[in-house]
Amino acid sequence: MKIRRFKLTPRMREVYAALKRTGVSLTADIEAMATVADRRLADLLDPAVVCETADGASALMAEVKRIQQVPRTVTAVSFVCATLGSAVDAAVRDDDELQRLILEALLMEYLDAAGRFVYKLLQDQAEADTELGSMNALPAELAPAADELLQPARIGVTRMAGVLSPRFSAMHYVYWFARRK
Repeated sequence: MKIRRFKLTPRMREVYAALKRTGVSLTADIEAMATVADRRLADLLDPAVVCETADGASALMAEVKRIQQVPRTVTAVSFVCATLGSAVDAAVRDDDELQRLILEALLMEYLDAAGRFVYKLLQDQAEADTELGSMNALPAELAPAADELLQPARIGVTRMAGVLSPRFSAMHYVYWFARRK
């Protein structure tokens, strides 16, 4: 499944928490700057995701089991690639340090929102006898297999020396578990 240009809404409390972790003291001015930055980013965002699922009998699932310890109750694995597009990269480079921290916190939250969007879609696909595990960052060992399945270039994402481009892109995986009866 490939989806482009969908609506994302950042959780501002998560943006503020990320700013606090970087040492920024929250004030009314900082919150106002974050709101203005959010509006500015709205025109630059070009979100896209691609998601594919490999069932338990597939060669890809065998590769996953070879690389990682997989619980017995796993019936499938879904791989997800999400991006916010290349236009947002330049926005982060052009600003002063405080503005850059605010933009990065917002963009990371937008990227997380794209992951939550796909996770909800996968939950809707889950049948009565399956349930989803947590969404996890894709380990480097699984990247070649995930790239082959997802073909992230379909949404403008490339991997060079293990690094995704555009910068605000991410790859994840989710296990599907057999539901206990």
